[in-house]
Amino acid sequence: MEYQGKRNIYGYKFIGTSEKYFEVDEETVRIVRKIFQMSLEKNSLENVIDFLNINNCKTPAEYIEFNNQIFSNQNMKGMDYLWDVRMVRRILRNRLYTGELEWNRRESYYEEGERKQRVVHKTKL
Repeated sequence: MEYQGKRNIYGYKFIGTSEKYFEVDEETVRIVRKIFQMSLEKNSLENVIDFLNINNCKTPAEYIEFNNQIFSNQNMKGMDYLWDVRMVRRILRNRLYTGELEWNRRESYYEEGERKQRVVHKTKL
């Protein structure tokens, strides 16, 4: 599937140098699966985070830096490599992990008290 995003998705790797096509990355997919497994077993986010940090699982930023991938945000370089709620929640909410790549779906959001809409693209992988 052709990917239109600006950054790599944790648990996947780009095929070749085009950064448009990706496949499962065996190195990180086990971490993603563990996050979902623990969530399905009703573990709290804090328990998931503790497990990941105790077992020295690479964070998305650490994985990107370790593999010399380009940072979309240069401020990420040199940061601490500890899992936090934001990272785990982002993985659990990303529909790509359920086999959907989104586009052409509208979603509402509020900005400065005003309701706005944006288009989200979606397809099955």
